[in-house]
Amino acid sequence: MMETLQTPDISVLEPIGAAVKKTRQILFCPFSIEKWLVLGFCAWLAGLGGGGGFNFNLLGRNVGATPEFDRFFHEVKIFIAQHLPLVALIGIGAVLLLVVIGLLALWLKSRGLFMFIDGIARNRAAVSEPWTAYRAEANALFGFKLIVWLTGFAAAIAMLIPLCMIAFTFIQTQFKIFYAGRAMVFFLLLFALLLMGLVYGLIVLLTDDFVVPVMYLRRCGVRAAWKECIGLLKSRLGAFVLYTVILVAANIVLGLITALGAMLACCCLCCVAWVFLIPLAGGYLFTVFILPLRVWRRSYALYFLAQFGGSYNVFEPVMEWIAPVSAADVTPPPSEGENI
Repeated sequence: MMETLQTPDISVLEPIGAAVKKTRQILFCPFSIEKWLVLGFCAWLAGLGGGGGFNFNLLGRNVGATPEFDRFFHEVKIFIAQHLPLVALIGIGAVLLLVVIGLLALWLKSRGLFMFIDGIARNRAAVSEPWTAYRAEANALFGFKLIVWLTGFAAAIAMLIPLCMIAFTFIQTQFKIFYAGRAMVFFLLLFALLLMGLVYGLIVLLTDDFVVPVMYLRRCGVRAAWKECIGLLKSRLGAFVLYTVILVAANIVLGLITALGAMLACCCLCCVAWVFLIPLAGGYLFTVFILPLRVWRRSYALYFLAQFGGSYNVFEPVMEWIAPVSAADVTPPPSEGENI
């Protein structure tokens, strides 16, 4: 009699409590400052290039209607026209520097994701061993993220250039002349840019929360892990949607806590010290400070994935995964009269 395959029940709430218990076990049973610092370093690497955002605040007055703005705008145009090669060279150099910094952060983040998962899965604080052990998987992840990043960057630039040109035209006319066609194109491009950002964020979320743990367990490449995760996604689409909603709410809370912590740090430190602290060690120290939140966040994703079966549970002893054998691959035993 053939055994029927039972699809496990998936909950988005039960992993919350399990992640809280795991966080308490890792960080407080027993408490070790050395473990906090090492695991915080792994969490800091895993969070490079993510978790932040840009907030554009519009002041309450119309800057385009003042004589000071007219004079400043005219002087800027004259300066750019007189020093166009220098401005272009500085602009290209700044873009290249940002690209190099972004690539370095992306490479370190790829390593840090495996290091952080390893620290949570094995309840340990290690750097050198997971750094070396998962080098091949991290490099494959870096290649995939690089392709996604470059694609998103090129698409964003293609949309931002006409957006900036249209905005520059409105600023140049001091918002006195309204072009209906250009305004429609502007808002369409803005909507497409926001939609692309949503898709990009979803790809990053699925990659970091599910593809990377599957790569960690299977010791496989990105393509094989994505193929497996897409199968899970199709089987439980509703659960993944609820999971995303919960994470959005959790990220809002984490963002508020992060902003509050930054404000408190600014109040406790002088402005000069804060400016130098942020690039050097501020990000790492703040990650150590909010490490329970980071451990809970990663544990929640791992416990959610573990509900799909024992082969997706990173908290079990890590063993080499053997792909299931289909019936077609099994050689039937020879009959009695057949020579072996």
